[in-house]
Amino acid sequence: MNCYDCALSGATRSAVALCHDCGAALCPDHLIPGQHTLFVVRATNHHTPVEPPERRIWCQTCAAAVDSANELSAARRADHTIAVAEQPHK
Repeated sequence: MNCYDCALSGATRSAVALCHDCGAALCPDHLIPGQHTLFVVRATNHHTPVEPPERRIWCQTCAAAVDSANELSAARRADHTIAVAEQPHK
């Protein structure tokens, strides 16, 4: 199997991994390695992280999308925290 991103540029290079999200075949130059922490939810709704973190491989397109989604989520959480903190006490 050959790298999808290399093929788009007219090159041929063997793939070493598949993107976790879109499944594109990737060579070492086009993959983005990462980690994802899994959690076990206990009966008391307590989230316990599982070690070691899960390995994830993304293509550059999906990695950028994941980063954007994480930034949006963080901004929304921050906005909510500020809005809650600014509410007057009765």
